[in-house]
Amino acid sequence: NPMPERASLLAHLYSDAIKDDWRIDSNETSVLHAVVRALGLDENDARLARRGVMFVLMALIVKDSSVTLDDKERLATLRRILGITESDRELAAQASFLLAVSKLASTDAVRSDDVAAAEALAEELRVNSDEARETIARLRAMAFSTELREGRVPVLASPPVTLKRGEIAHYLAPVDVVQQKTKTTTHRGYIGTRVKIGGMPIYLGASKPFQTSKEVMVPIGSGQFLVTNQRVVVIGTKLNYSIKLESILDVDEFSDAIQIHDEGRH
Repeated sequence: NPMPERASLLAHLYSDAIKDDWRIDSNETSVLHAVVRALGLDENDARLARRGVMFVLMALIVKDSSVTLDDKERLATLRRILGITESDRELAAQASFLLAVSKLASTDAVRSDDVAAAEALAEELRVNSDEARETIARLRAMAFSTELREGRVPVLASPPVTLKRGEIAHYLAPVDVVQQKTKTTTHRGYIGTRVKIGGMPIYLGASKPFQTSKEVMVPIGSGQFLVTNQRVVVIGTKLNYSIKLESILDVDEFSDAIQIHDEGRH
């Protein structure tokens, strides 16, 4: 949501006071308090302004997708002088992380080193949201695609399954598995006349059942998705199966999923 204009002005003043020496002295504090009173800002507006400053300065620190020890000390100082709560820190950290890695996601040449840098940045910023994990998973898939185009098939040293003779693991990612199934519902239609005797409805005629069917996606479980030179393997909660590559008939791509068609199963 856009920041209110008065809160935005306060955020700019906070940024100007902090960015040179990463501190706010007593004179600057007095000026900022006077601005809050003059603008008629309540605590929610002031908190929103401080959160905005945390995000802007944190984004400047992590713009090269790395966090040094000095950066950590600056962030700790920033949080202390602004009185940032842990929940606000998490929001600012996630926004900064997504902004930093969005530049990678917009290119066609993501590599394994980029994925490792994104994972390290998420760890340094203590970002562990679903959106961050999904972003890293997309980067991992993009890196795999880049290396395939360049003729460099990655090799995983320690896959989570026992490989067969001559089998090589190439790609591993978390996965949520859903299965397409046909759901049939039985309805009952009445033919005849409906009358009321007292407060009780009475149907004079006959009833005839009929069915409707539709395709639905049913959650099966979550786990790990592994691609080797021989098969696709899915292991995890309520999941433990593999598909030989020669059994795969087709693969459909979606914005957030793939659908594998193999012999006898989708």
